[in-house]
Amino acid sequence: MAKKQPREGTPAWEESLNQNPTYVRNTIHSLVERAERGDRQAVENLLGWLERHPDMRSLVRGLDDLATKVERCWIDRVCGADELAKKALLDEVAAMKAELLGPAPSVLDKILVSTVLVAHLSYQRAAHVAAMKVENLVEQEARERRLSASQKRLVAAVKEWEQIAGKKAKGLRPRGKLKLFEPGVAA
Repeated sequence: MAKKQPREGTPAWEESLNQNPTYVRNTIHSLVERAERGDRQAVENLLGWLERHPDMRSLVRGLDDLATKVERCWIDRVCGADELAKKALLDEVAAMKAELLGPAPSVLDKILVSTVLVAHLSYQRAAHVAAMKVENLVEQEARERRLSASQKRLVAAVKEWEQIAGKKAKGLRPRGKLKLFEPGVAA
């Protein structure tokens, strides 16, 4: 026999709403919108809801770390209003991040990978703008300089990441040869 639903408006009904994923998601979205407009009470309520439903934390973009926010800003700059391109680029960046970070990333790994990704997005944006038609030569030269500068930043970021990743892969090794014992020396 199916469990009887509590009568609407009762405390039991209100408690049952807290277990309804759709209701929880909609409430969190509503609180996020109010919090983004500066409503301090909404922020407090939102934090309470997220404490009770930590699996919903990913819905709140404002809680992303700074690196993720910067990456999202660059994705917005590259894609503009094209939501399909934005989704594709978000997926591409997530895949690149996962591949570069590996299974157990350190804080330094996260910083370096974010630097590489932002440099990559910056370069892609500069390449896109440089490819656009322009009316005067001065503007085209400025675009080319921006493209060149962003390419240099990307190369530097990748080199830094490769250097640190290479050192981590080698592990800590003593300088010189390691001897397990000295022949002829009594213990």
